[in-house]
Amino acid sequence: EAASVAKRGPDMSPIVGDVAAYALSQDGRRAAVARLTASTPISNTATAVTVTIQTYELSYLNLETGERRVLVPAVTDVGNLAFALSRDGRHLAFGGLGLGEAGSLALTAEPQGALFVLETETGAPPKTIGGCATRCHDFVWHQDNNFFVFGDGGGLFLFNLSASKPELLAGDPAITRYYGPISWAKNGRWLLMWLGLGIEGADKAILDVPTKQAMTIPNTFQYADPLYAEVAWMQDDRLFVVRAEGPDGPAIGETWRVDVEGGQVVRDESVVLSASIAHPTAPVHWADGRFGYGLIDENGAAGTGLFRRTAFNEPEERLNDMPAALFAPEAAWLPDGSGAALAQAGRLYYAPAGGSLYDMQPVVGRWAHALSWLP
Repeated sequence: EAASVAKRGPDMSPIVGDVAAYALSQDGRRAAVARLTASTPISNTATAVTVTIQTYELSYLNLETGERRVLVPAVTDVGNLAFALSRDGRHLAFGGLGLGEAGSLALTAEPQGALFVLETETGAPPKTIGGCATRCHDFVWHQDNNFFVFGDGGGLFLFNLSASKPELLAGDPAITRYYGPISWAKNGRWLLMWLGLGIEGADKAILDVPTKQAMTIPNTFQYADPLYAEVAWMQDDRLFVVRAEGPDGPAIGETWRVDVEGGQVVRDESVVLSASIAHPTAPVHWADGRFGYGLIDENGAAGTGLFRRTAFNEPEERLNDMPAALFAPEAAWLPDGSGAALAQAGRLYYAPAGGSLYDMQPVVGRWAHALSWLP
């Protein structure tokens, strides 16, 4: 079934006592769970600005037995805690201002984060790997479980568990850049990430790790617009992109390939997904080669819904409804394409292929997000 995290408040931010986020092992049997335990205003003596410091407890949860073990009693950070569990569940990487309660912090300048790694099964305390410019964020583990990548406000880094310090993959401390890792291609060589070349907004881009070459994906820039291009890896290491051609559409589906020698991402195919609905969302490419996506409209107009295509030159198959939405909902497709879980403004829906759209709020309550299907 789909797992969800409860969040509260009109801005969907957690309150003290809430489970704020979780990370799953690849087999879905273990989870690292962050619970917000305190929210503490602390005055910065250098800037005279009061900063709210969040304190989290990190636990290791056995989803088969329900057994829970505390890994880190307290770690502080500004905002949401960034962390990621390795695919085999044996290591946890996380960032933070420091270990311990917020009362021990003395802010005298811009808060600086640190990088921590711990072994989940040994009971050993976390190791402090080093500092981060501003804060560590967007941890993504590689398929081989030996290293992960992350951004830190000054660059994109890789940390190998056998190393003593992170390796800089991209970035220059003298130039403002934003690097936000998202996911690895199946080949384990290419990294999908956010790349911000200025102060505000960012494009999606591909980093070829061996050559450290970054290639921006055209038409994926995002800033304040609630409707933006979405990208998913395909089974053959190409990219499936859905986007609106303009403010009023049409909705477009595209496939792109990485051309390392040419230093660019090149479009292979394009298809109009809808001429009447402007915004596509929730792209997925399944193991059997089929494509899935959604079409949304803030008024729930005719033509919205979840769809599946065997190929771009084949007609679409409508699977189910989509709730009316101004912002793209969170979508978690079932691995076999037989349906999806959707979270829209904290309300959870289940959309089986060929069935009705089920409103799950009476069962799970409000503020559902962070959806993952368990095996």
